[in-house]
Amino acid sequence: MANAFINAPGEITARLTDYLLAARWDDLPQAVRHEALRSFVNIMGCTIGGARHEAVALADDALAGFAGAGGGHRDRPAATRRTRCTRA
Repeated sequence: MANAFINAPGEITARLTDYLLAARWDDLPQAVRHEALRSFVNIMGCTIGGARHEAVALADDALAGFAGAGGGHRDRPAATRRTRCTRA
């Protein structure tokens, strides 16, 4: 089945789309792979951390000791620890 995005309208869009579809993880420079993975983990952490669920609060409390230095991070309630990811 042909991909609907190949040869998309507009030269720039088509070139970018073709590049993205042809790109492989190993083709990317190590620094790009590192930042992509870091960004993905950050987005997932913010998504989970921003969830209003008892399981998230329990996990946040259990893992608080592994958080980096943040000026009294463990002294704040779990709900306020997650505001860093949920602020607009």
